[in-house]
Order: sequence, then structure tokens, then C-alpha cells
Amino acid sequence: MSTRDGQISAREGQILVVDRRPGSRIGGVTPPAADPRTRGVLVLLAVGVVVWRALAVPPGLLWRDWVLILAAFAAFTVLKPTSRHRPAVTAGVMAFLLGIYVQGQLIHVLTVLGMRP
Repeated sequence: MSTRDGQISAREGQILVVDRRPGSRIGGVTPPAADPRTRGVLVLLAVGVVVWRALAVPPGLLWRDWVLILAAFAAFTVLKPTSRHRPAVTAGVMAFLLGIYVQGQLIHVLTVLGMRP
């Protein structure tokens, strides 16, 4: 497999080599569509989901609504596809979602283990 621009090159039975120069594909992650209309539609869909969840979920529970968090993250990734903060934002969102999951499931785990008073 090889490409004309030299970003990725490999031969059958050999190790895949990925070009890490600025502007090249990073680790096989393809950038989002460059078409402004496609990006606009994706942002509108993500913002629409955020607005829908903000109206459908009680205000006190918005902080742990994982659909709203993922929609906001999707809007960020479309608006800032090459941001240098993207890895940190991704790690923060995933850690927050893990925290929401653990907070909701911890009481059940303690009950099953017989540790709940």
C-alpha cells in the first residue's frame, strides 16, 4: 500500500511507516470533511442535539447528561479539527464520562459486594 503524496508507505509483508511531518495524517486518523457545507451540517446537528437535551433534561441533571456532553464534543471536533488542545479535551471528556458512569454504578457495585450499609 502506498500513496502518491508519500504520507503512508508500506510494502507487502513489511512494517507500515507513518509520516509525522506537520500537515500529514497522524496515526491513521483522517481529518473531517473539508467541505464547508458538510462541516456546517455536522455542527448544526451537534448544536441541535445540545439544544434538544438542554430543553429535555432538568437543569440540575445537565452536568451528567452524556448525550449532551458527546454532542458538545462532536461540535468541538468539527469546529477545531486540528487544535493542539484536542488530545487534552478528548482525555478530559472521556475522564468526565467515566466519572459519570462510576458515580451512577458505584452504589450498585457496593450493594452486590455487600459493602453498602
